[in-house]
Amino acid sequence: MRALLLLIVLEILTVFVFRTLTPKLEINDSVEYINLANNLEGEGLYYSGSQSTNLDYRLFSKRTLGYPFFLQLQWLNKSVVSALQALLVLFVYFLGLILLRQLSDSNPPVSIYTAAFSTLLAIFCHAGFILSDLLLTAIVTLAVLVFYSKSIKEKNWSLSILWTIGLLIKPVLLPTLILIPLVLIFKFIKNEFSALWFVLPMLAVASVSYINRFNTGQFEYSSISTINLAQYNAKLTIAKTYGFDSAQQFSKSIFYKLPENKEEYAQYKTEATQLGKSAILANFRDYLYVHTLGSVKMILDPGRFELFTLAGVSTSQLSLTEMIFSGNTKEVVTSMKEQPELISVFVVFLILRILLLFGLFASVTEFKKHWMLWLVLIYFLAISGPVGAARFFLPVSIVFVLLSALGWSKILAFFKKSPKS
Repeated sequence: MRALLLLIVLEILTVFVFRTLTPKLEINDSVEYINLANNLEGEGLYYSGSQSTNLDYRLFSKRTLGYPFFLQLQWLNKSVVSALQALLVLFVYFLGLILLRQLSDSNPPVSIYTAAFSTLLAIFCHAGFILSDLLLTAIVTLAVLVFYSKSIKEKNWSLSILWTIGLLIKPVLLPTLILIPLVLIFKFIKNEFSALWFVLPMLAVASVSYINRFNTGQFEYSSISTINLAQYNAKLTIAKTYGFDSAQQFSKSIFYKLPENKEEYAQYKTEATQLGKSAILANFRDYLYVHTLGSVKMILDPGRFELFTLAGVSTSQLSLTEMIFSGNTKEVVTSMKEQPELISVFVVFLILRILLLFGLFASVTEFKKHWMLWLVLIYFLAISGPVGAARFFLPVSIVFVLLSALGWSKILAFFKKSPKS
């Protein structure tokens, strides 16, 4: 157990060594988070772009407020942010450990959980990035812990606050708002009037949407919803149906001009939404294929983007996901062969990932006991499916590891039985 914990610490230190010795690539998301934090602190402007260039009205609402506020708490000092990101890795590990003791009545598989955690390539790489995914991982894991905790009495307000914070960190939780009326009805039937706390996430979303309407003329929580619909979901569907070149042309037909005022942004939003929906509905079978395969890819991917970015190798020039859906496997293989050392590391962690999946499948037998873990896991797989990147699976990586550890505990217990039994 101590050796495994030491391994986790060494992996975090390795990330810092890589970040020091390799070229630091600019991650677009990181730049936008930092811009938003600076703009909020300097002028109170809710804008995640640089004010030294033409305004891009998508950037008024693209990034939510949670992570920029988190950066401001660290005085926007990159060294402090990096140190705290590393501490977040240890924090989510111990959160998972506490949750494991809540889930297992006796003899929790602590060593299996720790060994499984040490294989999470993406989570360790994020210790070296200025990205919100690791913070959301902590919030999601903490919320699940509160749900299962036997010692916390006032769960309603705790879960509501965590729900709200999660929404402020990333809009990926936005579809969960449809559950709030159901939760309120269920709680009121049980005479739990403290459930009114669950109105808080809706109020937060409405407040931010109102601010965005003032800035852009559009009542929306985040422009990322439109961007994901058109630039990812629809574009990948086009790549699957018509090929890589058609996907690039489709993208250009949507984003042909930077929306620099409210009128242009309204036009962009209308066209992107209409074209995105039309592309998906016209090729719905291919979209289902893209969505399903993306979900499988997401749960299998140990962190290709994270590994390459950490090593200073850009992945922005070629979308392997689009190439895969287009059927251009030769170009995918050629591109991957250009970095044999990184691919070797990737393959090792991919094999470890597959081993974790065996444990996950074995834990299905106790679905009723751990239904909330499965619900959270399936939600993120379903909502983030088309893109299929490891970073979108990161928020439920601890849930994934916990289920895998519980499953492997059952597998090992089965093989330890005596021949007589």
